[in-house]
Order: sequence, then C-alpha cells, then structure tokens
Amino acid sequence: MRALIFLFFIGCFTLIACNHHRVQQQPVVNIPKALEDHSASHKLVSKRGPDELVESLYSELAEHDAGLKQLEAALDALDQSKEEAAGSFQQFDAKSQSYYKAADQHMNTISDSLLKDKIRKLVEEHLAKYKAITEKHQELLKAIDVKTTKLADLHTVLKVVKTLPVIETYQKDNRPGTASLESYSKKQDGAIEDINKMTH
Repeated sequence: MRALIFLFFIGCFTLIACNHHRVQQQPVVNIPKALEDHSASHKLVSKRGPDELVESLYSELAEHDAGLKQLEAALDALDQSKEEAAGSFQQFDAKSQSYYKAADQHMNTISDSLLKDKIRKLVEEHLAKYKAITEKHQELLKAIDVKTTKLADLHTVLKVVKTLPVIETYQKDNRPGTASLESYSKKQDGAIEDINKMTH
C-alpha cells in the first residue's frame, strides 16, 4: 500500500514538473511598451496623435540598439554645434542690419533733399560693401539650411523604416481572432430578426 502511495506521489510530481517545464518552453511575445494598451506611452500617443507612436517605437529601439543610440547622440551634438557655428555671425549680422534700418530712419529726418540724397548714397555704398564681404557667410548659411532640411527628412525616413518591422511583428503576433466579431454579428442578426417579427 505504501509503495502504491509512493508511486502515486512520484507520478504527480513528475506530471507537475513536466507541465512546469512546458509552461517555461512557451515563447514569450515581447510587446513594445509603446504598443501596450495600458502603458503611459499609449496615453501619450492618444493625447498627441498617431505620429507619436512612430517616435515612441523608435525611441524604444534606439535605447536597445547601440548603432541607433550612437547616431542619435551624434545628431544631438550636431544640432548643438550648429548654434555655436552660426550663432556668432547671425548675431553680428543682426546688429549690422539693425544699424542700416536705424540709419535709414535718421536719413528720413533730414529736410535738405540734396543732403539727404548724398547721405543715402553713402549709406547704400556702405551696405553694398557689407553685403559683398558677408556673401560667403550668407551662402554657407543657405547651404546649412538645405542640409538641415535634408537631415530632418532622412531622420524621418529612418524612423519609419526601423519601426515598420516592429509594427508588422506586433500585428502578426497580436492579431485577435474573428470569433468575437462573428458572435456579435450573429447577435445582431437575431435582434434584426426579432424586430422584423414584431413589425410584420
């Protein structure tokens, strides 16, 4: 009798161990935080619009991808250095342009028309010289603006290209079945039939 009880317990333990092992063997589907229904990022997406989901997914990818993380750090550094590179000239140019506007206002107060024309010509000649010596600066600023736009476009393309496989995997692994929709559709059919019976 004891031997039977002992064999029974061994069988139970073996069954539990096998089931436990089987549970551990099941693949765990990793859903990105941005796609979890109750996550803070889901609430953020709802508030800010659907485009934020791309940003959220990309940010999550960049956290775990060394290459993307390095690229994002380089782009941040590039943005900061742009201010340092262009800031000094832009400040210089703003002061110069402000001076010419003020000079023009002063010229308008001169009552002698010949003197006014003479001083206007002098200021215009000076302004032409200023434009000539800062022409290269202006061309470089325009080129920088064009490249800034191109970088922004490429960055957007990168985010979409990198997150498309993520949303595709999510769709593949988490697509609900049609059973609940079919069941609800049948209930609607039943309600329609009941109403039809009552109205005829």
